Amino acid sequence: MEADDETIVKIPGLTVLTITGTGFVATDGNVNVYIKDIPFTVTEGQKVTIVGEKLTSDMKVPYIEGGKMTDEGTGSVTQKQPLDVTESLDKVKADNYQLVTLTGTYDAIMKCVGIRGMANSAYIYDYKDVDALEELGGHKLTVTGYYAGTANPVVRIIPSEIIDHGYNETVYFFDDFEWMDPWTSLIGVHDWVEESDKVAAE
Repeated sequence: MEADDETIVKIPGLTVLTITGTGFVATDGNVNVYIKDIPFTVTEGQKVTIVGEKLTSDMKVPYIEGGKMTDEGTGSVTQKQPLDVTESLDKVKADNYQLVTLTGTYDAIMKCVGIRGMANSAYIYDYKDVDALEELGGHKLTVTGYYAGTANPVVRIIPSEIIDHGYNETVYFFDDFEWMDPWTSLIGVHDWVEESDKVAAE
């Protein structure tokens, strides 16, 4: 998208691929576009012309905000196979809003999917059914969606589908908790643990 930020643009011939929490992802058959904060409704498979403001996200990825929609009926799109980034999350090589997929353990507090051995996590962004995710903490999920940029340690994904594989009984912790040292030294946690061990031994 070549236009400057805060420029009103018109994009014809878009077919809606996925509904998100605040908008949708669509394609003209060559590239995918993310439209958010829309004052109208669309359905998957609908063909539209969009007029809106071009902006750039904090991930340095362009998107369209608000605007107007003209209904052009329905369209059909053959989606490419998603790029599996499970093993390459730290160095994702994908186009903006390219369809990707990954499998990992969901952290409901951080709203991220973590993968063992990866420094980066996949942040679930603008999901249409965000309330359902609250119950999936600790579950193994396969997330398929649109790549919306990287700012280490976060890779932003706009989901089109989330498959729940159930609770992951093997939960990996990647934090050595060094950040807690100032507090543990102040409140004497180490001494308390040692004393507790002595009592338990008796």
